[in-house]
Amino acid sequence: MLIETETRLIHQDGWTFRVRPPSDAGSHHPVLVMLHGWTGDENSMWIFSRRLPGAYWKIAPRGPINAPEGGFGWIASPPGHPVSLADYKPVVDRLLVQLDRWARDQSLDTRSFDLLGFSQGAFMVYALGLIYPERTRLLGALAAYLPARWVDGIDLKGIRRKRFYLAHGTQDEIIPVEKARETNQLLRTLGSDVTYCEAPIGHKLSAQCLDGLEDFFSQNALSPANKRDQPEKDPQ
Repeated sequence: MLIETETRLIHQDGWTFRVRPPSDAGSHHPVLVMLHGWTGDENSMWIFSRRLPGAYWKIAPRGPINAPEGGFGWIASPPGHPVSLADYKPVVDRLLVQLDRWARDQSLDTRSFDLLGFSQGAFMVYALGLIYPERTRLLGALAAYLPARWVDGIDLKGIRRKRFYLAHGTQDEIIPVEKARETNQLLRTLGSDVTYCEAPIGHKLSAQCLDGLEDFFSQNALSPANKRDQPEKDPQ
């Protein structure tokens, strides 16, 4: 018997989430958190949903900031503007509190979950992965980059061997593709497992990279937590 797959809207402590239960009857249902970009909302990321595994609980929160142009965001700074990791930590902490409350209500285990973010939502993915690596597993970051200064002073053991999917447009008019290329190299240098896709497109996801995104999550979503998913231990 398949699980009901209609999305539903949840309002919780001033936050709004759109949630879809898994569509298969398997015994393992990981959670995928989908984070929209600047001026988006809880509906924006569902364009990717049908291409992602049905085993997931999919949850898309609405950012807590009202964007002047309409829609919502995560911090009061549009993508492309320099910000610090500390700027993201308060909203990351608030989001985790709400995700944990929702998970408890559903009797779900969210000691770790997978993430997919677009633009400012992808900066949230990087922030979550750096600040709370033990809470994250697969990380998809679209049309964004990881500022190199964010890793200064961070214990980087947590992201070694972490799996990332990055995608960027060579014609991106908001975030130059060079920044995404630098992020690809930085993460590899830090020991992360990176799949990188770029295509001749602007600030959006190409069909080619959407195929790659589907492959990335389909191949890894149900993989058990094993040595590849854990931080490396320091030699004794």
